[in-house]
Amino acid sequence: LWLAEAVWITHGGGVGRAIAEWMTYGVAGLDMREADISRFHRHALTPGYIRARGAESYKNTHLIIHPSEPMARPRDLRRTPFYERYAAQQAVFIELGGFERAAWCDANAGIEEPDVPARTGWAAQYWSPVQAAEHLRTRAAAALFDMSPFTKLDVVGPDALALVQWVFTNQMDVPVGQVVYTLMLDFHGGMRSDMTVVRLAADRFRVLSGAGAGPRDLAWLRRQARARGCDVRIEEVTSAYGALGLWGPKARAILSAVTEADVSNAAFPYYTAREIVIGVAHCLALRVSYVGELGWEIYVPADLGLHVWDTLWAAGRPLGLIAAGAATMDSLRIEKGYRRLGFDLDANHNPFEAGMGHVVRLKKGAFIGRDALLQIREQGVARQLTCLTLDRPGDVVLGREPVLDDGRAVGFVTSANTGYSVGKHIAYAYLPIALAQPGRKLAIEYFGEALPATVAAEPLFDPAGERVRG
Repeated sequence: LWLAEAVWITHGGGVGRAIAEWMTYGVAGLDMREADISRFHRHALTPGYIRARGAESYKNTHLIIHPSEPMARPRDLRRTPFYERYAAQQAVFIELGGFERAAWCDANAGIEEPDVPARTGWAAQYWSPVQAAEHLRTRAAAALFDMSPFTKLDVVGPDALALVQWVFTNQMDVPVGQVVYTLMLDFHGGMRSDMTVVRLAADRFRVLSGAGAGPRDLAWLRRQARARGCDVRIEEVTSAYGALGLWGPKARAILSAVTEADVSNAAFPYYTAREIVIGVAHCLALRVSYVGELGWEIYVPADLGLHVWDTLWAAGRPLGLIAAGAATMDSLRIEKGYRRLGFDLDANHNPFEAGMGHVVRLKKGAFIGRDALLQIREQGVARQLTCLTLDRPGDVVLGREPVLDDGRAVGFVTSANTGYSVGKHIAYAYLPIALAQPGRKLAIEYFGEALPATVAAEPLFDPAGERVRG
């Protein structure tokens, strides 16, 4: 059964085309994640949630909504194991996949002083200077980030390897304990999702993807498993585990103080995973980072989450450890050049345009999107995801603004934030190759004003990657 109803006449033609493509090819020509029925978490399909969310959406139909404004209701539906500890740090919470997740913690006000002007006006809404303080403290010492809302899927069975090789772009036939960052594509080569995958056994993989993307990723994995007749079991285990990102130059000193495991670089290299004991809790630790710093993602059974938090907190506070929020993580990742799903990465673009060719292994054999990528590689790309920095201190953009060349729109901002370590406001945009050259002068239109910007080589922070591998 295919439905496309209650559509405004202005959107009718596009909706008709998209649903025809969906019916014919199994995927639309444009990224339809915001209209994909599989995007909903289970709680969002209940009558009570639908009534409350529908009423909230109707109220907001003709209002001007700030891009960072969190949903007002329904709220406080799901709490991570670390909610109470964040609340004690005066966290400002936002909603993500039904979870309450800290955006920043007011207890961190004034711990560091950024060398960039504070935001004003529209850009200052749903923002706090505390984000800058948390950013700089993470770079100087260490921070804990609550990663619990991120989706956790276990792919288990005799055909587990065959399935992940088919749906993911990177080489998945790796040793047990190896971590792989990869993409998941549509058949036309567009980027459906990105995720981290760890091989836990010969026939078991754990897939870690975003909280918002998780339901779609699960549905796609199950759909492909059915289509290929794979003998696998795919289980969502998100709520069974709490997850913490422990990141910063002092992360190893903190972790060493609470575990007997050898966490030296030689014993625990970058992009590997192993089980360690923190306090009395058996945890799965992954040597990865989304902020461009030394550290680990630590997965712990939910009932032992507070014990692990308190153990790390006691060891880390004398070294400057703080609790930091999701808004801070975004400013850290953008100055490191890490992409954000749904903003920098979507199915309207392919890995070569996005600068993600390094996670594509065309020689590994067949995978979804490979044939399309071979053709794209032969033809070449016309646009490239490009880093820009705003020229004037204090200028800020938030995303979706047009990028101008001599007054003509040549692209749109995908994601933007302030890089407090590099002292620049940063924006990314897909631009024509001829314009995507470092040093090129462009502008970004913001509330009718053309803000001068310059194309920059990326990443802006730690281009050699020494900190994450330290």
